[in-house]
Amino acid sequence: MLLISKAFENYAERPFLDLGTTRSSFAEIGETANRIAKHLSEIPDAPFVVVDCADVQRYVAVFCACVIADRTVVPFSTLKLSFEDLSEALPGFVFIDDKGDLSTHQGTGQAQRKSGDVYCLFTSGTTGKPKGILVSRDNLEAYVEGISGFIPEYTQATSISAVFSPLFDLFYHDLLLAMTYGATLQVPSPRERMLMAEFVQSRKIDLWFSTPTLAANILAARARMPAAAEKPVSIPVSLFCGERLGAGLAIDWHGLGKGEIINVYGPTETTIACTGERLDLDGLEPTSDVSIGKPFGGNRGEISPHGTLLIRGPQVARYLHSTEVEFFDTKDLVSEQDGRYFFHGRADGQLKIKGMRIEKEELERVACAVPGVKYAKIQTILQDGLVSGFNVIVVGDAPARNITEAYKQRYGAALMPSGVEFVEEFATGTSGKARV
Repeated sequence: MLLISKAFENYAERPFLDLGTTRSSFAEIGETANRIAKHLSEIPDAPFVVVDCADVQRYVAVFCACVIADRTVVPFSTLKLSFEDLSEALPGFVFIDDKGDLSTHQGTGQAQRKSGDVYCLFTSGTTGKPKGILVSRDNLEAYVEGISGFIPEYTQATSISAVFSPLFDLFYHDLLLAMTYGATLQVPSPRERMLMAEFVQSRKIDLWFSTPTLAANILAARARMPAAAEKPVSIPVSLFCGERLGAGLAIDWHGLGKGEIINVYGPTETTIACTGERLDLDGLEPTSDVSIGKPFGGNRGEISPHGTLLIRGPQVARYLHSTEVEFFDTKDLVSEQDGRYFFHGRADGQLKIKGMRIEKEELERVACAVPGVKYAKIQTILQDGLVSGFNVIVVGDAPARNITEAYKQRYGAALMPSGVEFVEEFATGTSGKARV
């Protein structure tokens, strides 16, 4: 059971979750998880458990309960998924709302769940509809074994950052490794999320894991706070994932924490991360191209005829409506040097903004659903060769504020357009397709 029962037993008195204002021990979370698991086991025909993930403590307890009761947990937020989407994708499911109240629902989906499927994450789909990815116990055990062998310092960790939402797969890296090694998950309080530089300063984190963007924001905030910049910070090991890591940022972050820097890579479909490399900071220049490393654990990589990275091995997950997957085409363009891969962008129309993968079509559908919008196209904004944001190009007469509000309602502040531009018609290329 992914070491969950063993963790509750072996680390009972250790702090498991530190929310800034409150702490919970392994024993306390374990008691709640076992009570919920018993209740779930008594509910027939509900293999999926959908949980509002605003309350991290409740979500962690339900996640553990689902592993114990062999149910599949689905993190839920209206910012990323609608209840209608859930009902179309899933068969019977239990829903636990933001107050902790439980209800049962019968959906119309034909999901191919198997025993041992631990969680299902919905990511952006090419049709504009989210697609579910099922991650199994075998996938996760392979990941924990692979990443632990790749980074042996984890065995000494007592304090792990937990800056991701359960909606994103990187959250499960922190959760599973905390349970494996009896470490405390350091979850930022609402106040600390506004002051992440202070969070890094006060929590004494052994293992840091974030997107490069968050690290850059923290460094920028510290630079604006001379008093904070003078206080030493020690972070023995830092991992970065979700976006391309620049050499300059890696050097600056090392200057903050004085520890190891690990760059890891992997789409959700390959269970959190599947390649990685410890950076040689002595030989790194600010203009160096940072490698995403080699496949670790049982993962194997190869480059397709189209130049994209293919991943095979025990971490390859499957989609909600499929049975088995032999390999996953990441659609990421890479090159290879001495077995190490280098990332060169996407081969399709998918965007990665602030660590979030999303299809242009999905973003366009949000604008097109606003009354008064006839057509909409997405124009990306590039910074240092990476997508840093987007503008919405619109044909129609809807107020711009209504369009931006639609994105806020759907995704929150994390994925707002930088601007809205109105045109009478779209320019077209020789193919007749809209050119943005």
